[in-house]
Amino acid sequence: MSNTWQRTWRACVFTGAALAAGLTHAACVTDVQVTSQWNTGMVVNIGVRNTSTTATVSAWEASWAFSKPATVRSFWSAQITAAGGRQTARPVSYNTQISPSGKTSFGFVLEHAQGAAPTVQDLRVSGNGCGTTNPDPGPVTPTTLKAAFASKFLIGAAVGPNHMADPNETNVLFKHFGSVTAENEMKPGVIATGEGRYNFGPGDRLVDFAQRNGLKVRGHTLVWYGDREAPAWFFAGNPNDPAYKDIVAARLDRYVRDVVTHFKGKVYAWDVVNEVIDDDTRYVWRRNSRWYQVLGPRFVEVAFRAARAADPNVKLFINDYGTERADKRANLMSVVREMRAKGVPIDGVGQQVHLSLPNPDVDQIDKGLAEVAAMGLQSHVTELDISFHRWGDNTNYGSKANVPASVWAEQTAVYGRLFKIFTKYSNLTSVTMWGVTDKYTWLSFFPIKRYQAPFMFDDNGQPKPSFYAAMEAAK
Repeated sequence: MSNTWQRTWRACVFTGAALAAGLTHAACVTDVQVTSQWNTGMVVNIGVRNTSTTATVSAWEASWAFSKPATVRSFWSAQITAAGGRQTARPVSYNTQISPSGKTSFGFVLEHAQGAAPTVQDLRVSGNGCGTTNPDPGPVTPTTLKAAFASKFLIGAAVGPNHMADPNETNVLFKHFGSVTAENEMKPGVIATGEGRYNFGPGDRLVDFAQRNGLKVRGHTLVWYGDREAPAWFFAGNPNDPAYKDIVAARLDRYVRDVVTHFKGKVYAWDVVNEVIDDDTRYVWRRNSRWYQVLGPRFVEVAFRAARAADPNVKLFINDYGTERADKRANLMSVVREMRAKGVPIDGVGQQVHLSLPNPDVDQIDKGLAEVAAMGLQSHVTELDISFHRWGDNTNYGSKANVPASVWAEQTAVYGRLFKIFTKYSNLTSVTMWGVTDKYTWLSFFPIKRYQAPFMFDDNGQPKPSFYAAMEAAK
């Protein structure tokens, strides 16, 4: 986004009501950012800053017109209404006041006809304490994750029906994220109801949600292990039949082709195979995978070749967890090298980065990203979160108030270190959190039910110190 475009959006007029007698006027200034843009829409964030060091702004509202017909489809941190050719934004409960030297912000998704985008005209801010001033000078400072890292990588989040139906979640999602991954809706356990029979409904609803709100979609996952995610119909037949393995391979080939074809052009990357490496590093391949038990390494070849045949343009990834363990990562990289030597079309390596406190080995994440870069492949961080507890530790803090300050501080420091590492790698093109806010996380019920807060936004969608640590890494 050019500075000229940003300044066009920021051409504003401000009006204000006088404060009660004896108080000094505050001045309200704004900055407007187009944080994402596509042919028929954009995501816009508007900040309102109180320049007074002594007076509080209250009961503020903002209004403006668009230079051409456009529709606000969704919004966050304000209620936006349209009347008489103008848009009006009024604060919600948590940002009705702007403290001295403080700032609040709100945003929206704007839809318009294909062609030149509309601009904001005659932007006015009024309220108790807003005096008249000029537009905020100087360059726009990024205030959202996706804006801060836009030149580096996409910022994504895993979402499901709970997130899509919760305004608290969508407010944060639309403001800070540019990509979504289906938490469960694109897995074989949902889609693969029978041979040639597919349940695409949940995945289609997620894709529609993403497209309506200007979000890209990362596909997860085409092949996984376990009874639910590798349904029995794939393996029906007589294992002693000489043709049995070819029959199973053909079913897998058809399934992958059909699913990738269905979502072709709507998904920018697929986790083709997920979690194929054994946790016991004396073994390379996951021994409890039905796919490996029946087909051996061949199932990876079949899946990648089928996906590439169905969509020549989508990026294809092998994805796994535990890559902060050097021995497990070495096995994963050996599989990648083996497959590439056979001409299997692997575009990149996804590293989940589910980390646990205390003392996660962040340096190993750095080394893993470096190894992928040295192979000439793309990297994605696919499922980032930071648990309070290591595997096997059944401690339960019970509530936010009981989490020791030292734990919060370490989580903040780890996020800051991670994002500083991420910015080093030009081949890292996507970083996805395995959720949006602390309100919904798989860690709250796995491996046991307990309080967890693994993300950069709290239960109410407010940024945590870890958010600011990550943002600092973008500077």
